[in-house]
Amino acid sequence: MKKLVRAVSGGLALGLLGVSLASAQDATTNLPGTGWWTSAGIQNVGAGTTEVVLTAYTLSGSTSTTTNSKTFNLDKDKSVTFLPGAGNGTTGIVDLEPALGSGFVGSMVISSLEPLVAIAQVGNNQLTAYGVGVAGGYASEQYRGSSEGSTTLGYPLVKNNFAGKTTTFFVQSTGATATYTATIKTNDGTSHTKTGSIEANKTVVIDPDAGFTPALSNSSCGTSPNTSACVGSISIAASTPVVGTVLEHQTTTNGPATAVQATSMFAADAGDTTVNCPVFKNAYFGRTTGLTVLNLSDQPQDITAKLTLSQVGSTATSQEFTGTATGVAGGSSVTFDARVGNVGGFTSNGYGTVELSSAGKMIAIVNESGAATINGVTTTKQTTYSCFNTSATSKVALPQVKKLFAGSTTGVSVQNVGTTAVNVAAAFSCTNGKTYNPAPAEASGLAVGKGFTYFNPTGVDSNTNCAVTLTATAAGGSGTPKIVAIAQESSPSGLLNTKNYEGFNLQ
Repeated sequence: MKKLVRAVSGGLALGLLGVSLASAQDATTNLPGTGWWTSAGIQNVGAGTTEVVLTAYTLSGSTSTTTNSKTFNLDKDKSVTFLPGAGNGTTGIVDLEPALGSGFVGSMVISSLEPLVAIAQVGNNQLTAYGVGVAGGYASEQYRGSSEGSTTLGYPLVKNNFAGKTTTFFVQSTGATATYTATIKTNDGTSHTKTGSIEANKTVVIDPDAGFTPALSNSSCGTSPNTSACVGSISIAASTPVVGTVLEHQTTTNGPATAVQATSMFAADAGDTTVNCPVFKNAYFGRTTGLTVLNLSDQPQDITAKLTLSQVGSTATSQEFTGTATGVAGGSSVTFDARVGNVGGFTSNGYGTVELSSAGKMIAIVNESGAATINGVTTTKQTTYSCFNTSATSKVALPQVKKLFAGSTTGVSVQNVGTTAVNVAAAFSCTNGKTYNPAPAEASGLAVGKGFTYFNPTGVDSNTNCAVTLTATAAGGSGTPKIVAIAQESSPSGLLNTKNYEGFNLQ
């Protein structure tokens, strides 16, 4: 039986590991502007070299019979990038055969005899050499693929033209035709439903402004997300397993899109009474995060956020703050944000981690934004990642990490979520054929709850694109080492949007 990494990509790239190209706006994708395309980073986390097969599928309901695929070998611990329009023959890059045509909208399945992990990158930024993107497009974001589907999916934040932003969902069947019911519960207490079907391995686009009964409001939304009729949460019940990707984007734009946020939807077993988020910021070098939590139970719950500060500006520190949301209704969400004033005084220009706790199960995401001015042009850089439940392990894989590569650098933020202090070892396996093992002192004896970020680590060559594996061992004391991690890629000297994805915990 082949192991699968599912990937959904629509109009650009969607689902659980988008891999699609759309050089022109397509009404089925709900995305503003033009130039949307998707790439993917794929890492072999198995025991040896393996054959990998990529297969792209058109949207559910399409009559096209064209098959786009590629088969190649991938060495242990190594990664490769699928880049539409790149062709084959360049080290570290693969393309489909035949290549995806302009305007393609669909999904991807990646299969192998060894386990893989993979992420997708979706955006409209221009890569002239490969014929994708559009001049002036700065939207770019990453999300991770999945090896398993679920008959129940959820997500804590849906926007329908709230503050000019809309959330679109791309849901893929993982092997058999599925029927589904999507329910959005808005924060004014109203439930909205929609039904449909999805062909095997294909994907559908779910727009909160289309097909729901009753229709969601898209105007007079107010200013508070916690009471707005244009904001809520979504659940999807399907007849067979499905996976899903979320894109939060500008509702409309007069020119190219400048921002997009993405992450994967939560499977049925993702909820927990303890949830960890490796990165939280309050005006940290101009960037602030909002943490949205969905109460999965059918009863009101109090939700507590323990925020551990690790950095104020460039100075390391260690402080704890507590924020509490009381009586959060069953099936409803709440947002912790310094701008809302419910994070216990978490320090301005502060950077740290969060542990959420509640008597009932919950899921959570973190949205980050901050203005940046580059060469006289001001933009808002934005990104999203999903928080982690307690099924963490001592090993995390991250398939795409850059050090000053094509103008971008990736920070890898790791959080100790176990019950004992840990030492963390990092292995960078890069497309230049080299392997690096940076060992910063700050990752030795990492206390419970605290975080550490690998950023431009000493000893790793510049202009490198790497697959990274993090391994935690106990630093004395008892308890099982457990870590989680996210990767955040930024382009400090350019207008390209910041992007996040969650690391893959390995057994």
